[in-house]
Amino acid sequence: MTSWWNENLYPDCRQSFLIDRVLYDRKSRFQRIQILDTARFGRVLVLDGIVQTTDADEFIYHEMLVHPALTRHDNPTRVAVVGGGDGGAAREVLRWPCVEQLDLIEIDAEVISVSETYLPDVSKRAFADRRLKIRYEDGAKYLESAKDRYDVIIVDSSDPIGPSTALFSNAFYNACMRSLGTSGILVTQCGAPFLAGSQFRSAYESLCSCARHVAVYATAVPTYYGGSFAFLMATNDCSSLSKRTKLTKAGAQILCSSRHINRALNQHLLAIPTWQALMIADLRSACVNCGH
Repeated sequence: MTSWWNENLYPDCRQSFLIDRVLYDRKSRFQRIQILDTARFGRVLVLDGIVQTTDADEFIYHEMLVHPALTRHDNPTRVAVVGGGDGGAAREVLRWPCVEQLDLIEIDAEVISVSETYLPDVSKRAFADRRLKIRYEDGAKYLESAKDRYDVIIVDSSDPIGPSTALFSNAFYNACMRSLGTSGILVTQCGAPFLAGSQFRSAYESLCSCARHVAVYATAVPTYYGGSFAFLMATNDCSSLSKRTKLTKAGAQILCSSRHINRALNQHLLAIPTWQALMIADLRSACVNCGH
C-alpha cells in the first residue's frame, strides 16, 4: 500500500513523498537509516528523517560536488571523501584515471553496507575499486591527526544534525586545510541558502577564517527542496579558482560524458545570483576571495 512520508528539515515547511514501501528502517550506532521505495524517485536514502540521495537525481549532486574541484586541480592523485557512505561521490572521483588513492572516511559502516545492498546504482561498484580505502572513522577526528596530504578533500556530509555537526565547525575546516597540499582544494556542501541562510553564511565565514580564497557555486537538486543548493570551494592557491577554461584531456572527457555538469557550466560555475552574493557580501573581506 502507498502512503505519504514527510521530511521536516525546517520548522515551518516540509516536503512529502508518496512511497510504495519502506525497504529498510533501523537505528545504527549513530543515526536512523531508512530506505524508501518510491515511484518517482526510485529508492531514497534517509538519515535521521532527512533525504540524503535518491536513484533519480543523485547524479546532479554528486557530479557537482566532485568535478568542479577536480577540474581545477592540475593533477589530483590523492583525494579524500568525508562522509559519502552511499558511494556516489566515490564513483565520480574514481572516473578520474589520475586518481591513485581515494580515502573514504565514513563514521557509520552501516550506511555503506545498506547502500551497497539497496542502492547499487549509486556506487556502481566503486567500493570494489582497488584505489579506494574505506576508513570507518570520525572524519573530523581523522583529519585533525592525518599525516597524509591530499590534493582534494570532498566533504559529502548530511545536514549539521547528529554525527555531521562537527563537519561544519571551524576546527574541522582548519583540519581540512592543513591536510591539503599547496594547491589543494576543499569542497563542501552548505545547504539551500534560501531556507538555510544562517547555515550558508556560517559555513562561508568559517572557511574564510582558514582559507585564503573561498568561492561559492550552486545548482538545483529536485529532492533538496528550497531552490538552489550551494557548495563552497576553498584553497590557498588563487589560480585554482581563477581557472579553468583549459581542461586536461581526462577532465574534458569526463565533463563531456557526464549527465549534468558540462564544459560550459563548469566554465561559468562561480557566477551566482545577486541575492546569494548579497547574503555574504559583508563577509567577503574576511578572505582574499579573488573576486569570486
